[in-house]
Order: sequence, then C-alpha cells, then structure tokens
Amino acid sequence: MNETKKKATFLAELLEVPMATAMVFAEMIADIPYARILEFGRFIVEGYEPKKSKMLVVKESVVNYRRLAREHAIKSGSMLFESREEMIRWVEKHYRGKELVSGPKPYKKFVVIGVGEDGRLVNRYALDDFGRFKPLDHESAMAVYAWLFANQHRIGSVEHIAAKELPMMEAKALAGNGAAVKIDKRVARMIGGAYARVDKI
Repeated sequence: MNETKKKATFLAELLEVPMATAMVFAEMIADIPYARILEFGRFIVEGYEPKKSKMLVVKESVVNYRRLAREHAIKSGSMLFESREEMIRWVEKHYRGKELVSGPKPYKKFVVIGVGEDGRLVNRYALDDFGRFKPLDHESAMAVYAWLFANQHRIGSVEHIAAKELPMMEAKALAGNGAAVKIDKRVARMIGGAYARVDKI
C-alpha cells in the first residue's frame, strides 16, 4: 500500500468519510510523511466541532500543523526566512486571528501583538472605541516586523503576564534601588486600577 493510500485509510477512519473524500484529504497533506500522521491527527481532533465541515477541519489542521512545524524549524535555526517580505506573507497567512509575539520592540514585555482577521498587526493589549484590538499603524507594524525578522526565534512566542504582576514589574523596572515609585496612570487604568502606587519594592 503506498503512502497516500495509507494516509487516506487513516483519515477515512478518523473522520468517518468515504475513501474518495479521504484520498482528497490525503493529497492535501502530501508533504506530511506518514510517520507523522498521528501527530497530524491530533490537530484534526483538537479542531473538530460538530457543526464545522470536515473539509474545513482538515484545511485548518493543515495550516496549523505547517505553522507549528515552521515555528519549530525557525527556533532550531534550520529554516529561517531569507527576506522580511517572505516572513510577512507567511505571518499574515498563518497567524490570522492569532497571537504572534509578546514584548517586541518598541513595546513593553507584557504587550501581545497579534494578527487581525484582515492580516494587519494588532495590539492585543489595547482596544479601540468599539472594543476591538487596536491595529498598529504602518510605521509601528514595520518596526515590529523589522524586530521580528532579526529575532525570528520569537515568532509564536507569547508570554501572558497576569494583570496583578504588572504593577510590581513596572515598579521594579522604574525603581531598581528600592525607592517608592508611582505607577503610570495609564498602566493603572489598563489593569483596572488594581494598584495605583507601589511602595518600597
């Protein structure tokens, strides 16, 4: 039995679809070796929803699998982007609606940058007047992409910092010497005014 047929058999059983449909799905994952089929199957199971079509589940699973495989290759240094434009195209395709990175320059460590549904970078720590993530202007987006191109290993690296940790982080960064420090009013507002002042860090 050839590899495509083996993949199709696996997908037919997993998705409970006719063999002809499974063969179409198997062609979609021609670049994924049969040895990794169980790993890919986990993406299908995780993405499955009762009202979602099986074709859509497979398509989303392929995109997510390839994104994570590329992230792993980038982090290991075996497959870096050769141009910023190539990286931007890849990010826009694979990170649409997802978080991309936290703390890229010129933003603070706790700021998470994502990609909006329209492909533009958004600040997932700031909302516009309609309660949507605020898009970055062209200059800010290019600054983030320039930083990301120089730090490709950070693509997909997102660290969530709890709001209660922010005042302490801000104060330590400002004080350094244990002096009393006043937290920036904007930061206090953004975290719901949890702490307006931190004394003697």
